[in-house]
Amino acid sequence: METPIHRSVRLSALEGFARSESLKARKERPLLVVRGDFSHFQQSTLAKVAAAGYFDIADASDWKAADHAGRPVAAIRWREGEKVPVPSGSFRSVINDVPFIKSRDAVQKALKRAAGYNSAVDPRQHVGPGVIRSATSAGNDGIPTEFPVTAEQYSAKRSYESLIDNVCGEIGGQNYVVDITLSLVGNAVPYCYLKFRKERNRFQAANEQVVLAIPTDVLTTQELEICRQTVRHLKLGYAEINVLRSSSTDRIYIVGVDETPLGPPPELSDEGAKMAIRLLGSTIADRWWLA
Repeated sequence: METPIHRSVRLSALEGFARSESLKARKERPLLVVRGDFSHFQQSTLAKVAAAGYFDIADASDWKAADHAGRPVAAIRWREGEKVPVPSGSFRSVINDVPFIKSRDAVQKALKRAAGYNSAVDPRQHVGPGVIRSATSAGNDGIPTEFPVTAEQYSAKRSYESLIDNVCGEIGGQNYVVDITLSLVGNAVPYCYLKFRKERNRFQAANEQVVLAIPTDVLTTQELEICRQTVRHLKLGYAEINVLRSSSTDRIYIVGVDETPLGPPPELSDEGAKMAIRLLGSTIADRWWLA
């Protein structure tokens, strides 16, 4: 499948983004202590980075600071984990030490602060194509509909947004949409995924193809800063965000944030998946909380 976005993105170009792997050469690697759902964490992208040798991981319930004296140690709050106290000298930093963010409303408010706009609407007053979503943020669920809705149809337990037309091209008579999923670690954006689906499957987990991309090939400097600021307003140090670009206005909209990502996507090539893990591990090693 070839699209204008595809033509500007080649996996080989990402080689220049893979940084030093000096952490893997250390006799004693840094340690990431997981506070929360450790079994879920073991399926995560970060667990795959750890398995690649960039750092070690430990369940907070089994961890004792005295056993790791002098070792670089960071902590992360995962899913419904309790707030991590910040003991003097025990942790170099604590990542995502905020309540588990699954509210689309919180994401929309953060985007409004960062960009001055968002896709949230009052479906009882808005006129035009819209989408009804669950109130939680990470999933890609959605029911396309025409607004307005009646007071009887409205539910405060739902999220209502204008429909972002992210069609990127036509192949064989089929329109395709593209979601842009960015990985953010602090202020760094090491890579993004381009997830292509048929338009009729835009709200389903039915990717036709996933491509690893250089973020600056896909988003402008200003757009990347909007993404950083949105995540910053949510007080997250690590997350994946789902971005849609409107084909009619060229604006970007952040429609989901996942602070416990499980990746890389299965539709990504083996080469792409290995590169994503390397890029994330190298970013953590050189720029962030375990350096």
